Amino acid sequence: MKNLRRILLTILISTNWLLVAAQDTGRLDSFLQLLEKHNKAMGCVKIEQKGKIYERCIGMANIEKNRSNDAHTLFRIGSVSKTFTAVIILKLMEEGKLSLDDKLSKWYPDIENANQITLEHLLRHRSGIYNYTDTSEYEQYYTRSATHEEMLNRIKRYGSIFQPGERMQYSNSNYLLLAYIAEKVSDKDYSRLVEDMIVKPCGLKNTRPGNIADTVLNGAISYRWITNWVADPLTDASVSTGGGSLVSTPSDLVRFMQCLMRGELISFENLQKMMTMQDNYGYGMMKFPFYEKVVYGHTGGIDAYRSFAGFLPADSMYIALCSNGLAVSLNDILIGIMSIWYDMPYTFPDFTSLTVGLSILQRYEGIYVSPHLPLEIKIWVKDGQLMAQATGQSEFPLEAASETEFKFTPADVHMIFSSDGQGFTLRQRGMEFAYKRK
Repeated sequence: MKNLRRILLTILISTNWLLVAAQDTGRLDSFLQLLEKHNKAMGCVKIEQKGKIYERCIGMANIEKNRSNDAHTLFRIGSVSKTFTAVIILKLMEEGKLSLDDKLSKWYPDIENANQITLEHLLRHRSGIYNYTDTSEYEQYYTRSATHEEMLNRIKRYGSIFQPGERMQYSNSNYLLLAYIAEKVSDKDYSRLVEDMIVKPCGLKNTRPGNIADTVLNGAISYRWITNWVADPLTDASVSTGGGSLVSTPSDLVRFMQCLMRGELISFENLQKMMTMQDNYGYGMMKFPFYEKVVYGHTGGIDAYRSFAGFLPADSMYIALCSNGLAVSLNDILIGIMSIWYDMPYTFPDFTSLTVGLSILQRYEGIYVSPHLPLEIKIWVKDGQLMAQATGQSEFPLEAASETEFKFTPADVHMIFSSDGQGFTLRQRGMEFAYKRK
């Protein structure tokens, strides 16, 4: 459910695979085996293009039970759920049960600016309603079941940060409200709406809302890499309704995208509205560039799960990826798999790790502060690995690029230490901050 504006696709591929037609996938296999060998990703991918099918999984669905990911493994898909919710809203509109011009005040008049916010504002993330997952309070309750009333009270309390329609700013609050509104106008709960409006018409087999992935036999546990794979706390589905509560598989996601793009769920007119971008966001859908090609779809991230479902109209190519563990940049992996699929020049990443002496690593241990950020960062050595942890956040390993430069690729974190260990420069996503020893 995090704001992943780029194509961050966990390309996760396995020892279980299916290949139809004459596509040469030798390099693709090698690339995915490289990811698996170096513990960079766990999960599954599926590609379909004009009769060619490629499906593969890597890594473990449940390390404790020694169960590998396979084509039937269920994953939480995070914000890919938003595409499902947008389809439900458009189907309800086609049934005459709501209009995209309807104001939020029709259902929730106590939310700030409700008399100005339309359903279209919610669909396009232009409502101005604060994103409830961005609050520090979120970390205190996200793993527990929440009622509609509790979630609505939080959204009311957080208020708005800009006037409706003023700009686009991603907010999970928008899609939680859309799911609640869909329930009200249909007199069905969100689970039934997904089942009746999408799962049954498309013939999906493994898609549903709820805390499925962590309870059923074939569900994948969510893992983060911290010198090894460590199980991550799980968001309760009631907290992420509408924006990140669905469980699925790559096969189901490909089928969903095919069903949608062929006009089997909503009219082509409304499909065009979904794909019409304003500030790079449509109705539950984004547009991504890949060289001269265009990809329509959505990324997802909840806990340590990462996902993507997309479609390339020019080539009738569908791709879906679901991950339950990642230790590399999703964007870099996507570039790799897409480049190989389209036979473009591509150099495999070098995952060889530089070894830095223990005495040098211990020189950097301590707590660091910055005048520009409110977060302290603790640095320490754990089992010969330099570790970092910002205030209120999870610890993460730092990989050495040199004796003074370290990185954590999944979050695009780079730390360049002074040789005396008295400070470092933090670089992340184009920004730079100076830290000094406390």
